[in-house]
Amino acid sequence: MLAAWEWLKQYWQFVIIGLLTVSVGLVLFLLLRTPAPTQKSDDVFTNSHSAVLATASTASATAPTTTQTGFVDVKGAVKKPGIYQVNDNTRLFDVVRLAGGLATDADQQQINLAQQLNDQQVVFIPKIGEEVPPQYAAPVATPATSEAPATATATTSKSTGGTQVNLNTATAEELQQLTGIGQKKAELIIQFRTEQGGFKQPEDLKKVSGIGDKTFESLKDSVTV
Repeated sequence: MLAAWEWLKQYWQFVIIGLLTVSVGLVLFLLLRTPAPTQKSDDVFTNSHSAVLATASTASATAPTTTQTGFVDVKGAVKKPGIYQVNDNTRLFDVVRLAGGLATDADQQQINLAQQLNDQQVVFIPKIGEEVPPQYAAPVATPATSEAPATATATTSKSTGGTQVNLNTATAEELQQLTGIGQKKAELIIQFRTEQGGFKQPEDLKKVSGIGDKTFESLKDSVTV
């Protein structure tokens, strides 16, 4: 007994260190054995459902917008006449570029390069001095309905059910919407009505330089005075 007490007095530091080591090991063991909290099945379903909705929403937001495609027939004064594919946003200058560009003798005054094209449309680019055949003429754009003063440039035709352009008040841009009328001819029409005091009847349009019987016949139902 005395020997044991003497040994304890001599090695008490090692005993304390051993006890502390055992205590720390026991605490760590108990902590590692504690199970992690489990997620309820309802929470799992809710989180999964939210994730699916978020993914679907993102896919919908990034989906590309589709456009309808078609084809137009390009004829006349271009380098490569032929059939070219278009979509909802294609303009005349796009197709002219695809056709190799305008020919050297193309009359740019009679065409509207910003014109929007449609499926199955025929595009005719005239040569200088050549009139656009009526069957190839671009459709006349109908202006948006608005409250207009008594001197409106367009009036409704009861006989045709369409919109007529007033030769005495129309602007150059409005005149260019007529069949076979480009920028140059629109300026000549305005010059004529200024010098002559206006048009007395639609037939006076034939007195304007460059407008013959054929051109007048193709647009007589679209003009008024």
